[in-house]
Amino acid sequence: MAFFGQLLATMGLLLLKRASVVEADLPFYKRRLFWLGVSCVVLNSAAIDAVVFALAPLSLVAPVASMTVVFSNFFAGSI
Repeated sequence: MAFFGQLLATMGLLLLKRASVVEADLPFYKRRLFWLGVSCVVLNSAAIDAVVFALAPLSLVAPVASMTVVFSNFFAGSI
């Protein structure tokens, strides 16, 4: 579940980046990719991370949190 949460957070951050490049001419409240990215990041931080931190010890969750860097490098070519 922590692995999926980090993947979702990475995709949200990349969608925010994509919205700032592709939809730069629109105000932020009309950017579809911006709101999709925000919803991915908020869903991860509010729901998935809360469950993961409640069920697993931090010593197991912390190394999985570094997967954001790995996922970002992996998906960076698709932006």
